[in-house]
Amino acid sequence: MAQTMIPFTNVIATRKITLPENQRGYSWTDIQRKEVFNDLDLLTNNKHHYFGPILITGTGDFTEHIGHQVFECTLEDGQQRVTSFFVFLFFIRKRLKDLMKEDPDSQYHSQMTKDEGNIEDLLYYSTSTKKELRLVNENSHLDRFFQDLLINNPQKPKSYPESQLLGLYEFCKEKFSNLDYLSIRKHYLNLTVKSKFILVDLVQNNVDKYTTFDAINSRGLPLSLFDKIKNYCILITERDKDDNSRKNLSLNPAKEWYEAIKILQNFEVSDRSHEDDFMTDLYNIFFKRYYYKGDIHDNFVKKFQPLLTGSDQQLEKELTDFVKLWVPYAQSFGFVAVSPKNNAKRQSEKDYKNNTDLANNDALDWMIKRDNLGKQEATRVFLTAAHYIFRDPSRHNDFEEAAKLAEIYTFRVLSVMHQPKDISRKKFIIIGNNLLNNTALQNSNYLQQEICSILTENKDFRLERNVQKLLNGDKKYPHDGTGGWGDLMYFLYEYECSVSSTSPTVDFSSKPSKQRDSIEHIMPKTYNPKSKHPSFKHWIKVWNDEEHHKNWKHRLGNLVMTANNQVLYNKSIDLKIKDTTAKYDYSCPKATNAERKISSYLDSKGEFHKESILRREIDYAKFFLKRWDINCCGEHLELESETKVILINKEFEEFNVIEIPKNDDCIMSYFEPKSNEEEVKEWDPEAEE
Repeated sequence: MAQTMIPFTNVIATRKITLPENQRGYSWTDIQRKEVFNDLDLLTNNKHHYFGPILITGTGDFTEHIGHQVFECTLEDGQQRVTSFFVFLFFIRKRLKDLMKEDPDSQYHSQMTKDEGNIEDLLYYSTSTKKELRLVNENSHLDRFFQDLLINNPQKPKSYPESQLLGLYEFCKEKFSNLDYLSIRKHYLNLTVKSKFILVDLVQNNVDKYTTFDAINSRGLPLSLFDKIKNYCILITERDKDDNSRKNLSLNPAKEWYEAIKILQNFEVSDRSHEDDFMTDLYNIFFKRYYYKGDIHDNFVKKFQPLLTGSDQQLEKELTDFVKLWVPYAQSFGFVAVSPKNNAKRQSEKDYKNNTDLANNDALDWMIKRDNLGKQEATRVFLTAAHYIFRDPSRHNDFEEAAKLAEIYTFRVLSVMHQPKDISRKKFIIIGNNLLNNTALQNSNYLQQEICSILTENKDFRLERNVQKLLNGDKKYPHDGTGGWGDLMYFLYEYECSVSSTSPTVDFSSKPSKQRDSIEHIMPKTYNPKSKHPSFKHWIKVWNDEEHHKNWKHRLGNLVMTANNQVLYNKSIDLKIKDTTAKYDYSCPKATNAERKISSYLDSKGEFHKESILRREIDYAKFFLKRWDINCCGEHLELESETKVILINKEFEEFNVIEIPKNDDCIMSYFEPKSNEEEVKEWDPEAEE
């Protein structure tokens, strides 16, 4: 039978409407509120506006104190609209009461009194002792906050839904507080009479509310993966609730979900994408699976479907353990996944149970470094599991090591070798599952062994390949529309930190424009043989081949972090090192420590040429080995000045580096940058002998 449109008056009159715990709460912002308000404001004459269907589940009825019947129902879909309209009406009534007080002799006083009484009947039902709101929330925290708002006593919001309810309160104050009676009555009629809905009672229509709610939600969007998992858990725990064989399944998925959502909101990672990532990561780690988020829900349903019709103690235990992990794991996920701009939340947020710090300062520093690389999702899976296991202050040193390993892996595999972010996904899921389930492996030594294994088993991840990539002569600086090396700034910044006893004079920035301004070309980028300027003449003399200049100017060894790129520009090397007429040079107090070291790379004539660039690259490589070496067996490599041999041909285009190992635990590295056609051979100890 076709459903009939009804005005909002008929939606709430005679009903007590409950917002269930399994919904995330009010989430409309001023954008949606303004859209609805404007739609209502444009209604004229006999025109009406359809605001969509509202789904309820009838749960019973009772007789209020004055004898009218009240039908109880759960609001399955329509929370945002019903809550907004309800508060709109509340403020219209409040304005009517204020108008009657301001002008008791108004010609509209009688009509205002009638309107105010009608709205009161829409908002409240009567008990033997007092009037009760017709709109209530199963979540006691949200319900208390909502009631405080409506008695003009707003509290400080502690969650996103409370923040948006407060926003609704402020919106209504602004829109209704100063209207005259004719304007306020227009809004009253538009809300109660001209706003049309289709009301569907799922019980009367014999529709399963859980499968229905899998398709829609209170935000008018498809449900998140977390919403769907939560709803199916509710379906399992509430269906056949009185079955004695199921009495041991004592779970409250709605409550666990809501608390987890609040924690994610605290870290500002509660958008749909992050929620999907949270549930995907947790599902895969908990059940040791390798699904992508599009497959999680179907597999979850398939796994736990037997609990809809019968009892299975093993499945019930798995489900219970999984659901009870949502809240603590949400905190670890939020800590790891928080946006770099909200990094301070890692320090300000406390453990939800014990009110303790979530990590030590050194771990926080490693997390910032990992954030600076901009590839957080690559290690999020195992790092979240590590934080969950090491979240107690007594284990913070273990998490510090985990954060360090995540940064090392990210830089070597993704930044230097340009591998895809999910290349080690399966391995990280296994590591996370082992951390959760094997107490013998819940330590940083296990993590170090596993990350070391990843870095050594794949030949492209090994130290020698990393160094070869750094020294391959590629143009690292972005130029001519090419991106260069995306993490060049990060590398130069970390090098500057390593040669500085205090904080660097240049702050790290992830903005490309600021990165370019903070990187200096020692040999200038510009090549102008026709210029008569002394600086150009100087560089043309040292670099007398334009093609060589083009190929070498963007190499790693020609780049250094600077605090004032604009002043240095195209100056000759002697003026870059010391210029008494300028406010900035390589020797001034504000210069970076890497700039101060440049004079040590000049030849006996005080010139900076190709061999200078190569010597700087060797020192950069030595820094890399010290900074990103895990120091596990089979991974160690050194570049010591007394053992390196640099052979430079007449074009200064090829060089070899031969390493002699310090002890038997080290791998001898022998690598040569080759032409593109020739494959780089791995060192074979037996062949060498």
